[in-house]
Amino acid sequence: MNPIDQNLGGTYLFFSFDLVNSTAFKLQDPHWPPLFNQFFDYCRLKTKAYFPQCRDWKMVGDEILFYLPLRDEELLHDAPQKVYAILQKSVAFVNTHSTTAGVLSVKSVMWAARMREQRDFNSTTREENYLIKNVKRGEITLDFLGPHIDIGFRLATFAYQGKLVVGASLAALLLRQKENALCADNMKIVSYEPLKGVWQGRRYPIVWYHEEWNRLDKMFLYDEQFTSPLAQKILCHDIPQKNNIADLEKVFSDLHKTDELTQLAEGIAEYRNNNPQESDFSLSLERLSELHLVALCINEDNQLLIGKNIQEAKWDFGCSSLQLYKSIEQSLEEGYRDDFGISLVPLHGEYPPVATYSFSMDREQKTIPGVMFLARVQKNAVSQEKLDPFTYETYRWIQRSEIYDISPQKAVPGFHRRAEKAFAEYERIQKSTSPHIKYPKEVL
Repeated sequence: MNPIDQNLGGTYLFFSFDLVNSTAFKLQDPHWPPLFNQFFDYCRLKTKAYFPQCRDWKMVGDEILFYLPLRDEELLHDAPQKVYAILQKSVAFVNTHSTTAGVLSVKSVMWAARMREQRDFNSTTREENYLIKNVKRGEITLDFLGPHIDIGFRLATFAYQGKLVVGASLAALLLRQKENALCADNMKIVSYEPLKGVWQGRRYPIVWYHEEWNRLDKMFLYDEQFTSPLAQKILCHDIPQKNNIADLEKVFSDLHKTDELTQLAEGIAEYRNNNPQESDFSLSLERLSELHLVALCINEDNQLLIGKNIQEAKWDFGCSSLQLYKSIEQSLEEGYRDDFGISLVPLHGEYPPVATYSFSMDREQKTIPGVMFLARVQKNAVSQEKLDPFTYETYRWIQRSEIYDISPQKAVPGFHRRAEKAFAEYERIQKSTSPHIKYPKEVL
């Protein structure tokens, strides 16, 4: 079916990443535009990696927003963990720049809403939340309006650096799913605050998702208790030690709003029934110009690093993507630091290209090109704890004689041929010259 004719109404997940202290930083550094563009591009790349069906919604000031149509409740099971992981990686990203360290940070909000598609603008039927299709140059984008959309923007006031705020209705829906026991342990109601235009002035539960409630020294800066009323309230009332998230059921029951939770669950089924196959109605610029970068990482014992990816449960060599406003080297290093927690080491000051490749995205009817490079990595720098848990299940080192121990069914296409080429090229380079390679201190 033509996407223009599809009914895209249903439940949507929304989340945003917003730069903290951006105004002060702009006054301090006149060269801020390239850095901010790198941040937005980084958020897009990580969001695409964790949520392949997610789409850019819009940018508001120094905030970038995404939306994800929910066609299955399973998409929610680890959504807070994934958004939180992107948030923490984004904080680390902005702090890799010497001029931003200790100045800029990132905060995040996520929420959900049941949307009705506005198909008849002359209709007198009143709906709470509207989804509107916009067609421009043959591309369809979506916009969202309504009080449940406004809640997400109101909640941004209570998001602090490195913190993820979760909408109350989304948090309550997550609690109803038995698969979300870990998520429930990481969510706490940190306050009840009035939100303009929400619940007729009744206090709204402010829910934070955090994975280190027992480490207050890592949750807050040393002086946040003096500058932030909410931080002071959390510390004074010993919120981290309380298991209060279950109170959300009482909140919605007292306000006679449990039907909102039912509506969210029904909206998931509605979207799935109207769209049995996933729609691809929008392509962002970075997808149209995508280039994949692969590092074939060899250690001091002449072993090759491979990882078993989560998405296909197959062995590969890792992968990064070329980022806007960044060099190939920077993009390559950043991708492997994110996924494996390692620092790549160039060979003789560069990453020698080994091969080019491409693969087809059938759903998008386009071909993605890629380039493979050689790199050195310290063997003891890789560990299970450093792997991105949403990208790789495990890793191993293989010698050249062990390449074919990996069956073709358990590896990505071209795995064996490219592994052979990596060893052959590395051996050729080593024979030509053998400089002393200095390893940088690993990212902890």
